[in-house]
Amino acid sequence: MRAEAVDLARFVALRDSVAAVAAILRPHHIPVAPLKGALLVVGFAREPSSRAIGDVDLLVPADRFDDARRVLGYAGAREVVADPEGRTFTASVPGAHFTVDLHRRLCRRSLYRLDESAIFARSRVDTAAFGAEVRLLTPEDAFAHAVAHHAGGRPLGPIERLASDLALLEPRIDEDRLVATLHEAGLIRALAFVRLDLALRDRPRPRLEDLAQRLGTTSADDAIARAALGLVGPGRPTLVDSLARHLTNASWDEAAASLGWHVVTSVAHRLRGG
Repeated sequence: MRAEAVDLARFVALRDSVAAVAAILRPHHIPVAPLKGALLVVGFAREPSSRAIGDVDLLVPADRFDDARRVLGYAGAREVVADPEGRTFTASVPGAHFTVDLHRRLCRRSLYRLDESAIFARSRVDTAAFGAEVRLLTPEDAFAHAVAHHAGGRPLGPIERLASDLALLEPRIDEDRLVATLHEAGLIRALAFVRLDLALRDRPRPRLEDLAQRLGTTSADDAIARAALGLVGPGRPTLVDSLARHLTNASWDEAAASLGWHVVTSVAHRLRGG
C-alpha cells in the first residue's frame, strides 16, 4: 500500500504541476504540450505509475517561448538552471510541485530534424487528463521524441525507463505513421542506437527490428550507432561522451553542423564564465 500511495501522490503532483503552468500561460494564448513522463503517465496511461519523475517537461511554440518565459517570470517563476543554448527555461513555478523544464526545441540545434511546429499541428487539445487545456502529442511523435532523447541526450537515461516508455507507446502507435515520422525526423541512426543499446542491455524490443527494416536501416547505419555506443557510458571522458550523440544525426553533413554548434555554444559558455 505504501508504494501505491507514493505512486498516487506522484501522479497527482505531476498532473497539478502541468495544470499550474497551463493556467498561467492560457490567458496569454500560449499552448503547452506535456513531454516525457508527464505525457506518458498522465496523458496516455492516465493512472499512477512507479516511473521516476525528475521534473516536468513542457513544449511551447518556439515563437512564443520568450513570451512564456516572461509570463512565468511575472507569475513568480525563478530560474534554477541556466541553459547556455537558450533551448530551455528550467524554473521553480508557483503551484508546481516539480521543477518545470520549458522547451522551445526538443533537441539541440541541428541535431535531428524534429519539426516542433508540425508536432504541434498534429497534436490535439485535451482538457480531461490534466484538468487544464493542454496539447497532447500523437503517440508517434512521443515515440520519436523518446528515441531522439535517448540517442541525443547525455548522460544516457535508465534503460529500464526507456524500455517501459516504448512498451507503453507501442500499442497506441500506427506503424505506417511512425515510420513516416521517424524518417522525416532523420532518426534512422538514432533508432539504430536505441535498438542496439536495448539489445546489449538485455532489453530487446522486437518491434524495433521491424521498424529498422521498414526504414531501410543499413549495415553502415548500425556500425555508426555501434561506434557511438562505444563512446558513451560511465568512465568515459565527458567531452567524448557528449560528442558521441552527433554520430547518430541524420547525415554526416548534419552531424558536422550539430557538432559545430555544440562546440561554439560550449566555448561561448566558458568565455562567459559558465
